Amino acid sequence: MNRLARPIIATALLALLVMSMVIALGGDDFASVNHHTFNVVGVAADSSVQLDNGEGVQLLGVADPEPAAREWLIGRLANQTVTLLLEPPQTRDDGRRIRASVFVGNENINVELIKAGLAYADRREKTIFDGLLDPAEADARKKKRGLWQHGGNQVRN
Repeated sequence: MNRLARPIIATALLALLVMSMVIALGGDDFASVNHHTFNVVGVAADSSVQLDNGEGVQLLGVADPEPAAREWLIGRLANQTVTLLLEPPQTRDDGRRIRASVFVGNENINVELIKAGLAYADRREKTIFDGLLDPAEADARKKKRGLWQHGGNQVRN
């Protein structure tokens, strides 16, 4: 092999590796769903939102939703058009659902669900909305909404 061809081949292989990693980390999700609008067609038992494009969405920054969260989400999202906001680097969960903040207009549904006391703020990883999620949980706790109504005062980590 020509000594000049080796660096070209190595560069091409490196470029292919990087492109495959970007796709594996959700690069295609940013193009196809980030800041795009979809119609909600359902809410699963685990409170993931089902979209008209066949995708399921796990609410980013939300942990351990109460069973009542599903009914709340159905009431809030039925016949609504939502916009998704993804955060890098991981755009999918282990079940291949999209991990996103869900908006109806300017309202962040993830934050509102926590504020209603129907889920905990998920502190296991940082999101751009941590500055809203933590105060939403504190407000639900203070006003004894949802899971806080019986004097619960545990904060999830």
